[in-house]
Amino acid sequence: MTEIGIVMEPVPKCSAETAPLLEEMGFDIVLCPDTQNLSADHYGQLALMANATTFLKIETGVRHPVTRETAVTASAMGSLQEESR
Repeated sequence: MTEIGIVMEPVPKCSAETAPLLEEMGFDIVLCPDTQNLSADHYGQLALMANATTFLKIETGVRHPVTRETAVTASAMGSLQEESR
């Protein structure tokens, strides 16, 4: 089965409101890239999106391995897994 995704910049007070609209539009996946200082923390925004949607798959898309410590990333991903059921 083909899945359709979209890349979205994580934006406070916008990500959680946009995620249900993406579901309504028929998207299966949303990716929020790790951009450090260019936008909000993508893990926090993805958690908010997970709580605002029913079936949308949420992913980081790209993670920066130099500026994000591996253990901290693993903890964030674990928290996101718990939030997203």
